[in-house]
Amino acid sequence: MLLLTKKDILKNKTFYIDEIKNGKVFIYPTDTLFGLGVDAANQAGVKRIFEIKKREAKPMLVIAPSWQWLKTNCIITANNYSTIKQKLPGAYSFIVKLKNKTTIYEKVNNGQDSVGIRIPDCWFTKIIQQSKVPFVTTSVNLTGQAPALKINEIPKEILAAVDYVIDDETPLSGQASTIIDLRDEEKVLR
Repeated sequence: MLLLTKKDILKNKTFYIDEIKNGKVFIYPTDTLFGLGVDAANQAGVKRIFEIKKREAKPMLVIAPSWQWLKTNCIITANNYSTIKQKLPGAYSFIVKLKNKTTIYEKVNNGQDSVGIRIPDCWFTKIIQQSKVPFVTTSVNLTGQAPALKINEIPKEILAAVDYVIDDETPLSGQASTIIDLRDEEKVLR
C-alpha cells in the first residue's frame, strides 16, 4: 500500500489514471465516506474488493465516468435523467436498469439487470472521469462494521490489501449516500 495525497495524485495524474485502468485498488475520499474502489469492469480487481471487505454477493455502487456513459449503458427515462442531473454530482445514488450488462463485471451488481450509480461531488471523481472507466465505490470497512471516517480508523488488514490510499483531509459528511430506485417508480431506499 502506498499512502498518497491529493498533490501526489495531481502531480502524477496520467500515471494514476493508468493505474485505475490497470485495475489497481484505491481508498479515496468522496463527499460522504472514504471509498474503496477499482475499475468496475476489471474482474480480478472486483474480486479483490469482495475479498477485502469479506463480502458475499451484495451489489456495489459504481461511479459513472460521464453522462454519456450513463446514456450509453443504462436505461434512463427523460424524467429520471432530469432527477439524476438535479442531484449529481452529490451525495445520492440511483438504481437504474442496465442496457449494456458487459460494461461492468457481473459480480459488481450480482448479475442483476440494474446497477447503482453515483457521481460524488469531490476532486477524485474528476480523476475517475478522466480514466473513462466505471469505478466501484463502496465504503471502507469489513462487511457489517461501521465505515472508516479517518485513515487511522481503517483496519490494518484492509490497508495492507489495497494498492493506494489517498489521504488529503477532505472533510467527509460521514453519512452514506441517499439511494433512490428509479427502475419502476421513484422510491427512496436509504
